[in-house]
Amino acid sequence: MAVKNEQGFTIVELVIGIAIMGLIMAAVFGVLSSSVTTRNYGMNQEASFTQARTVMSAVADELRHATISSPAVGASANAIQYTYHNIAANTDENRSISLSGGYVTIVRASGSQQLGGGLIQTITFNRESASLVTLTVTAASQAGNAGASLNLESKIRYGPINRY
Repeated sequence: MAVKNEQGFTIVELVIGIAIMGLIMAAVFGVLSSSVTTRNYGMNQEASFTQARTVMSAVADELRHATISSPAVGASANAIQYTYHNIAANTDENRSISLSGGYVTIVRASGSQQLGGGLIQTITFNRESASLVTLTVTAASQAGNAGASLNLESKIRYGPINRY
């Protein structure tokens, strides 16, 4: 009987090849999974930063042409009452800014505006002088990571502009 020259892999070689391929795929999956997690964390932090920056900008715009009635000079508070001086309309309007449920609310005579996307943890107004307030905003990460938050702080010069 003649022996045929058959070429191929044995079952042991196939099992070893599949095991090596499995290890390579597991390593690739681990790297991809880590990359996706890092990307999502970065996007959530960026969203939190954008919300905090939006709050900072809106509050600064409100206070630049205002006379603050509360808190008193040298005091800090998580809400502020002020008189807004509308130069174009030549009118004054009592307004307030406060934090509730992750939203910063600006209350005006025409209605209220909510900012912060539910991500704002704290807002603090530290009235340093008759014309300077330090505003601190703390925003939580959208991902809900325990302890993951960011702080923004800005000094705002405020006061009425001579309208007359």
